[in-house]
Formats: sequence, C-alpha cells, structure tokens
Amino acid sequence: MNRRKFLGSALACFALKGLPFAEEAIKSLEKGEELFPQGVASGELTSRSVLLWTRVTRPDAAVRLRLLDAKKRTVREAVLKPGPFGTVKLRLKGLKPGERYFYLFEALGTQTGGTFKTLPEEPERLKIALVTCQNYENGFYAAYEGLAAEELDLVVFLGDRIYERLFYDGVRPYRPELPSGGTVCLTEEDYAYLYKLYLSDESYKKARALQSFLYLWDDHEYANDYAFDYERGFYRLPGHPYELKREETLRLRRAAVRVWEAFTPRRLKKLPPPFYGTTYASFKLGSLGRLVVTDERSFRDLQPYYGREPKTMLGEEQKRWFFNELGQEKGWFLWANEVLFSPLKRPRRKDLDSWNGYARERDEIIKRFAGKKVLVLTGDRHAAMLWSHPWGTEVVAPPLSSFNGLDRYRRKGGPDPQITETRELKENESLKWVSHQLWGYAVVTLGRSTAEVSFYFADKHFPRSPVRLVKRFTCV
Repeated sequence: MNRRKFLGSALACFALKGLPFAEEAIKSLEKGEELFPQGVASGELTSRSVLLWTRVTRPDAAVRLRLLDAKKRTVREAVLKPGPFGTVKLRLKGLKPGERYFYLFEALGTQTGGTFKTLPEEPERLKIALVTCQNYENGFYAAYEGLAAEELDLVVFLGDRIYERLFYDGVRPYRPELPSGGTVCLTEEDYAYLYKLYLSDESYKKARALQSFLYLWDDHEYANDYAFDYERGFYRLPGHPYELKREETLRLRRAAVRVWEAFTPRRLKKLPPPFYGTTYASFKLGSLGRLVVTDERSFRDLQPYYGREPKTMLGEEQKRWFFNELGQEKGWFLWANEVLFSPLKRPRRKDLDSWNGYARERDEIIKRFAGKKVLVLTGDRHAAMLWSHPWGTEVVAPPLSSFNGLDRYRRKGGPDPQITETRELKENESLKWVSHQLWGYAVVTLGRSTAEVSFYFADKHFPRSPVRLVKRFTCV
C-alpha cells in the first residue's frame, strides 16, 4: 500500500469514530514517518490514566508532548528526553473518566499523533479485543485494518509480539536480517531491530494510533519455550545456541527485558537477576470486574519433557498474588493468560509447554475458581478455540499472522486441519468450537451478566484482506 492509500483508509477510520482533528491527526502519522517511523501508542489505560509512547530517530532531539481534549483545548504539555533506542514514554494521571483525548508528539518541526478514550469509572459494558502471535515474515497484518475501525475499549495483546527466530519462509517478500548475522537473537541490537521492524508496519501503526493496547509477553520475546532451571539458576532455552551457557543466557535475558520495556507502553515490575523484570499486574474495571495479567514464562519450572514433573508455572510469589486478586473480586474475573489452560486430551509434546504440562498447579487454581465468574483470555495456541467449563470459559484468540494448522497442512504436509478439529471436538467435551484455519483476532463484549465472544478472520496472504466475522457465542 502506498502512503496516499494508507492516509485515505486511516482517515476513514477516524471519520467512523467521529473524532475531532481527524485530518490533522492522520496526516501527522504520514508526515512524521521519517522522524517517528514506529508511530505512536497508548497503553496501561484506566479511567483516569494512560501511558503514551513513541520513538524518534534522533535521540538527541527534545520531544514535546501535547494532550488535547475533545474541544481541541491543550490540557497537558511536557518536554521529554528520549530514552533507550530513542523511545519516549510518559504516564499521564488525573484524566477524566470516559473522555476522548488526542495527543501529539513533536520534535524538530515534525509531529505525529494518536487518540485514546479513558475507561468509564463504572462501565456497564466493555469491548475488549484479543490479539496474539504476529510473526512478521509469515504474513501481512491485515487483521489490524479491521481492528483499527472497531469501537473498542481496549486491546489485550496476549504475547509473541515479535519472534526472536527467523522461523519461516514467509508470505512477505521481505525477510528480516538480524544485526548479528544469524537466524536467532543473540544481542540487544537483534531484539531492538525486530521491534523497530514489526512496529513500522503501516496497519499495526494505524491500530496503535487509534486503540489502546495492554501488552503481555510470552516466550518469543526472549526465546522459544524457555523455562527457569531452579537447580542451575538460569533459563533453559531449548534449541538455542546459548541453551546451556549460564552467563550468555542471563545476559540475553537482561537484553530481552530491557528492549521489551523500551518498545512497549507498559511499566515493568523490576526484579534482580536472574529475572530482571515481570509483567504481572491487575487492572480494576469498576464494579464490572477485574483484569488480571500473569507472567507464565519468567518463573515457570522446567517442562515435563526434561524428565520430572514441574512444580510451578507462576512461581510461589506470583501465585499468592494471583489468589489474592481472585479472592477480592466479586464481579467478572478476566485472566489474561499466555498459554492454553484447558485440559487437552492426547496432548503432543509441544502441548506440555502449556498448562497441560503443569496440571497440579492448574488443579489448584481451578479449585479457587469456585463461585467466581471466570473468563480466561489466551494466546499462543495458533488456533481459535472456545471452551466452556463448570468453572468458567476460556477464549483462545487466533494467530494474527503466525503459522497455524492450515499452514502446516499446505506447506509442511501436516494433518488436514478439518480432521484435527473434528478429533479435538470429539475427544474434549468442554471444547465447544475450534478452528486451525484462522488468522485474525477475537473480541469479548463484557456485560453485567453475560459475555459475547466474536472471532474474526483476515487472510494474512493479502495486506488489505477484508475482515469478516466467523463465529459468535454468548457466555453466561
């Protein structure tokens, strides 16, 4: 897509939302592309606060931030100094609940901007999109075109925002080239290169300018299927050049955490080595409920295929915190959870990286769900699923662009995805629907007594594939 077409489609999105500054805002995205190549983003949205982000290619430049209300009045101003990799972040507090704001970053006579709407203080209804697994070379981000035009309160990114490995001969004509020269991240510069690449995608930039994202991490932001070896005191990175090299593994962990925080509109809880940081956090949604984000990578014991039953996925401190958050909530308990929680019959070896490999701790959690309204929001699976259990519902978002069952069938001679779907539905009574043939996103519309779950498809093989509704469910 050329810039003029991008400008036109983005303007259409703003027009749909009836926003002030529509033309000025989107033109600023285009005009600011050279100095602000990754656009803007908002995150950690609440009823009274937000965290704003951008990146400048001139880290020596002072960046001015202006916040405007719906009447075009400047209500906040700040001058900011770029941080690591030229990134700029600022958390704004004391905002009005349920209000639309516009923000502008300006430097060296160039500006770029976006918009957000604070959450209502007492929402009766919230509309939350779920996104996950967006391997860059394996597909175009067509799904973000549809997501950008949605009237959403929040987008939850459930992990695998980048892929630290060049896994696939992909759909895009461009193949990433890591600064270290290999096919897997070995340095801080490698991770930073990938974030800059992924965040420069035009469709993703548009979605981030128009929607507020809450980010989790999963494994690929550091290394595939990593887990912590408590006996040796460092992370095991299966199949990685640093798999059994303690110092290199810890240096890489520090680099991955530092770069993730720099390129993400979120604050990390700082931790000493060997962990360096974690993403778990809780966000109150008025009396409607609570959104809890867990970190299922940083503290997990080694998977069962290392030869012993793992003790924990959450780690003892995070688990105590999680149970405390669960015990406090009387409304909806939304759990942003990286990997499949529901018990899956006939799990493959790969499935033991999910909660299927940590069944003892999963059973402990399920007992605590008694009497709660639980909705588990899951990524990682590279499939779309809806599970209904006596203890609650699990929604598994489809991959946005990453390798799924249909890819495996077409390109690797894998099983027919329709046969896999039929078998999984037959073997798993609580599995109500599954598709291994989707790319796209899911939307959860949360009400006082029910939640509506919608799954959307966008063909990753085409940059501007139309987005269509595939399936919709109502969960009580």
